[in-house]
Amino acid sequence: MMKRIFLMLCAAGLTTLSFAQGTKWDSTYRPNNYQVKVDQFRQLPNDAEDIYFLGNSITAGVDWNELLGVSNIRNRGISGDISFGVLERLDEVIEGKPAKLFLLIGVNDISRNIPDSIIVANYRNIVRRVKAGSPRTRLYLQTILPVNNQFTQFKNHYNKDGHIHFVNDAIKKIAKEFNAVVIDLHAHFLDKDGRLVKQYTHDGLHLTIEGYHHWASLLKSGGYIQGNMSPAFPAFSKEGHRGSRGLMPENTIPAMEKAIDCGVTTLEMDVVISKDRKVVVSHDPYFNADITITPEGKQLTKSEASARVLYGMDYDSIRRYDVGSKLHPGFPQQQKMPVHKPLLSSLIRAAESYAKENGTGQMWYNIETKTSAGGDGVKHPAPEEFVDLLVALLKAEGILSRTVIQSFDIRTLQVLNRKYPSIKTSLLINANDSRSLKKQIDELGFLPFVYSPHFKLVTTSLVRDCHEKGIKVVPWTVNTKADIEAMKVLQVDGIISDYPNLF
Repeated sequence: MMKRIFLMLCAAGLTTLSFAQGTKWDSTYRPNNYQVKVDQFRQLPNDAEDIYFLGNSITAGVDWNELLGVSNIRNRGISGDISFGVLERLDEVIEGKPAKLFLLIGVNDISRNIPDSIIVANYRNIVRRVKAGSPRTRLYLQTILPVNNQFTQFKNHYNKDGHIHFVNDAIKKIAKEFNAVVIDLHAHFLDKDGRLVKQYTHDGLHLTIEGYHHWASLLKSGGYIQGNMSPAFPAFSKEGHRGSRGLMPENTIPAMEKAIDCGVTTLEMDVVISKDRKVVVSHDPYFNADITITPEGKQLTKSEASARVLYGMDYDSIRRYDVGSKLHPGFPQQQKMPVHKPLLSSLIRAAESYAKENGTGQMWYNIETKTSAGGDGVKHPAPEEFVDLLVALLKAEGILSRTVIQSFDIRTLQVLNRKYPSIKTSLLINANDSRSLKKQIDELGFLPFVYSPHFKLVTTSLVRDCHEKGIKVVPWTVNTKADIEAMKVLQVDGIISDYPNLF
């Protein structure tokens, strides 16, 4: 049997590092507590918002919820486990289709002389099975930690650095192949002599609490885990479009406060970037003639308004324009008032304070990046700079874990997925987009947290196909009671509406 496995691996192009002929290894090995732990895991509840930490004793050795300050982490570490054991119990992990999965396995395989090529093949099989069984799960492959041979307790684990390096290099290649995220723990736990930092271990293999704190800091600083007890995404997301555009001047603080009064769970808005690199709440990258009065009290023609691009103006100039006193021709119910385009930071602080004062609890935010390929350098900075400015502000305001970033421009979503994979994203789809769901997702290159089409595109099969992939469906802009009820019948996960009073 072992010969057949080895020949199959060789045929697949895999090689073994320093695998001496006759070296014995056992794929059937399981630690003594393996079945007890697996039986326990199978009895525990699971949820699509869960974050799984999967591995051996190094994963099992700490309370991740307490360490990271996150309530929905599930520890699936089993002391002594190997990659074959992970494969055997992987169905229990995949079953709940968790939001994230952090994998660290392999050092015990190496200690038991399992060939490097077979460890790598197991890694690839683990990743394939997760991708097939739970495609929405964001997968994080953590490189195997170094060991320290100055200790004596785990001699079979020491002096096998070459094997660790080989498997770690393969892990990085697998991550790239399957669009997973690599967290290179190994590089961050090395001392100057290439050993596990002594202060991080008590036996040359397992971690001290200082080592775990170092690990946790890497996860937090990298944006892989948000260290606050954030609420789960609303079971049904009631979203006020541009706050409450049908009732108040759009994308203003009063519009957000009105939406909160109407009982929304989520504030939807748009953002642009000013000349002085401030994040400004605005749907258009210029002043819209339908809603704008100049600082001099004049109304603008459409050509005059479109020439006043916000990216070419400092915010001190932008805030002098009144965007609330003029009657919007499309929304006669809007309450008129003098109001300006706010900074996103000011809006967040006002909304958080207002929600707290009214006993509403913490709000969620759905923020659209207003970018397009033709607008780079003219109407807005390039996508990466835009995203970096927005994310830095959301981090500073402490709402990153309660924010979904949406866009029609897949470039900004791709930057988020690459640089800030823990942030929830939403793919916006225009009413005239005739591409299939598969084509749209393939072009995006990853599964978004939310799929947000114009509501007229929503069908039973579309919702079913999204849900099978673990994607939530939140259509826009649903502005009648009858249409809201029709969307609910189709089992969407939320609704964006100009009239949050209809909720």
